Amino acid sequence: MLTTTTRLVRQLKVQAASGAHARRGALLIEDALRTASLPFADQGRVVVIRRLALGRIYPLASAATVALRLECVVRQLETGAVRFDDPCAAQAPAVIFASTTEAIVQFARRLARHHPATEWFWRSALPGLNPSLGHAETWLWLIEQAHAQPATQAAIVAEAATADALDEVLAAIPVGRGRFWLRLAAWSAGGAPAPVHAVRFAHREESWLARQTAALSPDDDRILWMGTMLALSRHPSLAADPELPARVQSTLAAAALHLQAPDTASPAVGHEKPEAAASAGLRGRQPARHMAAARATGPGVSFRESPDLADQSDQSDRPDRSDRSDRSDKQCPPHPGIRPLDSAFGQPPELATVSGFAGLCFLVPALQRLGIEARLARDPWILDSGFPARLLLHLGQRIGLPDTDPLTCALQATCADTPPVDLPFQPWFAAVRHWCRRRTGLHLWEIVRRPGIVRLAPPHIEISFAPAQADLRLRRAGLDLDPGWVPWLGLVISYHYCDAH
Repeated sequence: MLTTTTRLVRQLKVQAASGAHARRGALLIEDALRTASLPFADQGRVVVIRRLALGRIYPLASAATVALRLECVVRQLETGAVRFDDPCAAQAPAVIFASTTEAIVQFARRLARHHPATEWFWRSALPGLNPSLGHAETWLWLIEQAHAQPATQAAIVAEAATADALDEVLAAIPVGRGRFWLRLAAWSAGGAPAPVHAVRFAHREESWLARQTAALSPDDDRILWMGTMLALSRHPSLAADPELPARVQSTLAAAALHLQAPDTASPAVGHEKPEAAASAGLRGRQPARHMAAARATGPGVSFRESPDLADQSDQSDRPDRSDRSDRSDKQCPPHPGIRPLDSAFGQPPELATVSGFAGLCFLVPALQRLGIEARLARDPWILDSGFPARLLLHLGQRIGLPDTDPLTCALQATCADTPPVDLPFQPWFAAVRHWCRRRTGLHLWEIVRRPGIVRLAPPHIEISFAPAQADLRLRRAGLDLDPGWVPWLGLVISYHYCDAH
């Protein structure tokens, strides 16, 4: 299995005249795997190769010579490589997953639907997978494999919810393990004062949570963890909410009371649609004083608290009239390489989409430097409105980001279920533009409007640029360094500088 960080060989067969020559050949192959350039496999994807025949290796050969032969063999295999869901995948010499997350989630989909996963590539794509494990043990093992990213665990639970297999997942989790997983994700397992704003769930999910909470207890750590994951699967940016488990716990407690006493339901419940419906305990309302404060003071960029903006005057909130580039580009036609997407997420890597605004994600570090994480920690309720993703969309749209761009589709998918509210974007736009001009010497449109290849596989966004596009001004400001897991967006963002193919 070949990935950006790991090149793992499950079994190595070496025939040699002596044990010394066999050890020498194994050492040469190990060095070649470390040094070979494999663009086919080194673009954030997981490539599982069934068999790699290197032929005869002379004992006096160098590791560089073996690496060149390895590159040649892999290039030949590239023509026969297929996606894991291709009908010919079981007989293909190489199989491609967009990321490790995709391999985990797709295996969870088969597990939830009781479809067999007997193809040869699953054990290599998911090291440690034991076919002899029972159904419940496999669920537990799969969730443990995804503990590094809550979004991946949330995707596993979402697959179970789609296939009506939540009872199976709940039965597979030992008591106390949910609390452990929440702590691994830097969350406290409840116990905080009940927040005002409740958590929104899908109608079918909220019904299941209400039944299980009434049958067990709102304090059951397994229910709390599953409720947190279901909320995260619906609103990925809630990963940045430090009070999310506490909000889920208070919501579940209210749901259990409502289920046991249906006559106390709110009169307004009957006027809501079933899919967006709401029992009184499962639908909190945004406090009016919070919304009024947001409209009055904006997103909370504190120019006194931010060291980067401490020396700005009060006029820094207003657009610079001398900088007309951002406004003039708003009506520019999209990049000619952009193709409309039928579905933003799930694009196979071989059908990656060209974007003329691939530099939009370079603004994520700028928002972090301007204190967006601290702002969201002070008022996590604005995550329910999808504010971070909507803010990034607003920044792109101000300089001409079209609706057909893959990044538009990806960001809209993260906040598709959030209610449209009036959010104050202008102070953030002014602050980001000023910060970029000051730190890089570039206009905002010069940073964002960069052609690149975008691959989408939730929660991953991988953007590839040509090596000639490397910009020292961006590197000095740290804008083109991999953001990795961004909790307040619910996305994993990574960049690659590679050849055009």
